[in-house]
Amino acid sequence: RPRESEHQALHNLAEMEDKIKLLKEKADRFSRYQQLFDAQPLARWQELGQLTELFDARKAVWTLLQEYDNKRRTWYETPVGQLDAEEIQTSVKEMHQRSNRLLGLMKDKGFVDSVAAEVETSIKQMKKEFLPVIVDCANPDLTKDHWDRILQKLPTADGAKQFRETLCLDELSGYGVFENPGVVAS
Repeated sequence: RPRESEHQALHNLAEMEDKIKLLKEKADRFSRYQQLFDAQPLARWQELGQLTELFDARKAVWTLLQEYDNKRRTWYETPVGQLDAEEIQTSVKEMHQRSNRLLGLMKDKGFVDSVAAEVETSIKQMKKEFLPVIVDCANPDLTKDHWDRILQKLPTADGAKQFRETLCLDELSGYGVFENPGVVAS
């Protein structure tokens, strides 16, 4: 389930985007007036460009966070037999590259944004720790017998686990698959 703060932030960004658009229109209109009357340009309109850069960067971060959360939720709720490992790898790689670029942009511009660092850390963790296990779980060559043996090796309270067509990463996570990556790989 998406975070409430994520929805609120995206809602606030949409409202802010409308306000910035109005400010840009006003700035353009006043700039034309200044040219018409040979007046000196006002420096505060230059600040609008800086505000727009900051806004665009923050919007990109929150949009990436929403995309990552949505994809992650889909991957975790989809039965393992229906997962496309190649698509997941491609998506995680692309989101990781975007998060690195956004974090670099934020640092280069001197923008302080803890969300950008959080997104980059979360996607990096997905790529390094969880993705190899997800790819192993998405292996179409794993049969019901393979899964039954894998499930018996995973630590869990119920002990009696058998493969079902609806088995998903969320359930496997509860069984400790990510803490025991070698179980699926073997």
